[in-house]
Amino acid sequence: MTQALIISVGKSPEPIVARIAEHRPSFVVFFASEESIESIGSIKVRLEAQQIYLTNRNVMVGDPEDIESCYAKALECAEQGKFDDAMVRLYRALELGGQMALDQALGCGTDRVPVVRLPASLRDEYQRKYDHRDSPDFVQLPLEATYRLLEALDDPAGKRYASRAGEFKKVQFARNHSWLAHGLTPCQDETYDTLSSLVREILEIEPGPSFPKIEESA
Repeated sequence: MTQALIISVGKSPEPIVARIAEHRPSFVVFFASEESIESIGSIKVRLEAQQIYLTNRNVMVGDPEDIESCYAKALECAEQGKFDDAMVRLYRALELGGQMALDQALGCGTDRVPVVRLPASLRDEYQRKYDHRDSPDFVQLPLEATYRLLEALDDPAGKRYASRAGEFKKVQFARNHSWLAHGLTPCQDETYDTLSSLVREILEIEPGPSFPKIEESA
C-alpha cells in the first residue's frame, strides 16, 4: 500500500479514481483550483462505491499545473510557519518539473510512458515495478523513478536530482512522517529549508526575496 499520494485535480475524475483504486493510499493530498475543487466530492463518491474510503486533505492553489504558482505558495506558507503545507507544495513543484521534463524528452506523461522508449538499463526493472493498469506496453512512474529515467536520458534535471538523491530521500522520509502525510511528526523549518534548496537547484528556480523575521516585543 502506498502511504500517501499527492494528486492534482483536473477536469476529469476518472484517471484520479483509477489511480487511487490501484495504489490504495492511506492518505491523499488533493491539489485543486477554485474550478476543480468541486470534483473532489465526486471522486470520493466513486471510490466509496468501490468500498475505498479516503483520508484526505485539500490544498488550494491558483494553478496546480504551474511550477511557479506551487513554489510561490510554498514560500508564502513557510513565511506563515505552515511548514507542512509548504513541503507538500514544494514536492508538487518537483513532481511537476519532472513531468514537464519527461514530456519534452519523450513526448509523454509520467502516467503513460511507452516501454519501448525506456533505456535498456531500466526497462526490466520499470516493467516489474511500475506496470500500467491498462496495458503492458506502458509504465506509470512516481517522482523518483521519473528523475532516474531523466538521468538515464541525459536530461540536466535528472542529473541534478541524482547528485542530490541522498538528501532528497532524507527529506522525503520527514515528509512521509509528517501529520499532513498521515504521520505523527510535524515538519520543521530545517526540513523545509533543505527541500526548498533542493527544488531550487533541481528545477533551477531563482530564489525569492527573503524577509526578516520580526521579533515580538515582550
